Amino acid sequence: MNKIFIEFLLFILQYNVMEIIMINVTRLNGSMLVVNADIIQTIEETPDTVITLTTGSKYIVKESSDEIIDKVVDYKHRVFSGTIYKETEGV
Repeated sequence: MNKIFIEFLLFILQYNVMEIIMINVTRLNGSMLVVNADIIQTIEETPDTVITLTTGSKYIVKESSDEIIDKVVDYKHRVFSGTIYKETEGV
């Protein structure tokens, strides 16, 4: 296996990446949806909020665009400040 791929797998196991790169949002039916914050392409209010990912997938959610932006900003702040890794140590 490629060394970079192995390092990536070790990173995922060490830091529980699924929690690191995701934000929680709520579908219109009330169920929780976990979205990869790094692949959000657009957020529209039409009037429902529609999240479009770079993959082309679209999700209609209860949160406003401002709430989603706040979640993404919080996520990015934790990543760039390094606190997100400290939070997940020992998970």
